[in-house]
Amino acid sequence: MTTTPVVMAQDGPQITVNDLLKNPLTIPRRIINDISKQGFIADRLLRKGGSAVSGAALYYVSTPMYPDTDDLVVADGGEIPVAQTSVGNPKVAQSTLRAQGIRITKRMRDRNQMDLVTQGITQVKNGMTRSWDQTFMAALTTASGLSTVAASAKWDSGTEKIRKDLAKAMQKVTDAADDNGGIFGWVPDTLVVDPTTLTNFLGSDDLAKVYIGNVANQNAQLDGKLGQQLFGLDLYLSRGLTAGTALVLQRGVIGFIADERPLQATPTYYREEIETWRSDVSRASLFGLDQPTAGCVLTNVR
Repeated sequence: MTTTPVVMAQDGPQITVNDLLKNPLTIPRRIINDISKQGFIADRLLRKGGSAVSGAALYYVSTPMYPDTDDLVVADGGEIPVAQTSVGNPKVAQSTLRAQGIRITKRMRDRNQMDLVTQGITQVKNGMTRSWDQTFMAALTTASGLSTVAASAKWDSGTEKIRKDLAKAMQKVTDAADDNGGIFGWVPDTLVVDPTTLTNFLGSDDLAKVYIGNVANQNAQLDGKLGQQLFGLDLYLSRGLTAGTALVLQRGVIGFIADERPLQATPTYYREEIETWRSDVSRASLFGLDQPTAGCVLTNVR
């Protein structure tokens, strides 16, 4: 059998706009898959809070990790006392519906304008991700009870002390206590920065100078790459984070996310009067930041 080698993107069978429209599930499936790969940062930092069936959730902020009374020595045959417990301040979170549609016109199909369709899918995917990330990071970094530490110097100043600043923020989290003085016991494991701050890391002498001996070849100033961890913290990027700030937290503890309507995209449907196919992407969710002391905002980082 004779075969033709594929040497460039235009070789081989080409998918047309009409091919995408033949199956109403093709475009929504592609959108959801792309968003799932990129992910919402809230889903990676928060624990799953179940379904928000009513569109609202009641939760308690800063509930202590210990009972109000200590356990007692019980004599033989004595009654075991019931622990006295308490919860934090009640708060209600309401879900927000965010949605955006992608459209493909009949002219785009007739002219097979595949690039326009692909660009539209990418833009909707990026737009949904950006809006959710901005909303979540704004809610997280302004949550009541979240501690704050100012960086000793801007992280792009040449006199930065990034490791010292991270240590101070981590200590704020580990030392967090309830109103009765009981230590929560949080263990910070996550650092969230924006892409510009990540670039500052790559050029920081404060970080570079610790790469000596058998780890010298891992220096970010050598290969331009930063590992998945920094100072023992898993590193996450978010463009929704306010410029000049960074965030240290314990992932899966600081709060929860609950879906009233999980991320979905409708099958493509045709509207004859405007000669347009469209698919509508939507998600209705809420955030509950019930343990804000499990996080600390670093300010003045740039």
